[in-house]
Formats: sequence, structure tokens, C-alpha cells
Amino acid sequence: MLLTGHVRPGRSRTPRPARRPANSRLGTAKIETALGKRLPEWQDDARSVVATLAAQFSS
Repeated sequence: MLLTGHVRPGRSRTPRPARRPANSRLGTAKIETALGKRLPEWQDDARSVVATLAAQFSS
């Protein structure tokens, strides 16, 4: 069924952004338990990516 008429943009009832918790990091405990593995720290992966990119661009 096609609806006819004008569509008006919605209005937010709150004029400001949603509140976020002070510590909103992603918790990995549940996925680590489910997988039975400890996930690597993001810093280790970041170092690996930077090293790979540096090697690609230095050639």
C-alpha cells in the first residue's frame, strides 16, 4: 500500500546529544569466555598495522 501526503522530518525531544558513560570502552570478557581465548590488546594490533603501512610506503 502506498501512503500519500507530506512527510515532515522528525523532531528530537532532547536538543542535546545523548549522554554517554565516562568509561565506554568495549568490554571483551564475554567474547573471550565464549571463544576460550584472550583477545590481543589493540595497541599490539595498531603497532602491526603501522609497521605494515610503513614498509609498504617506504618501498
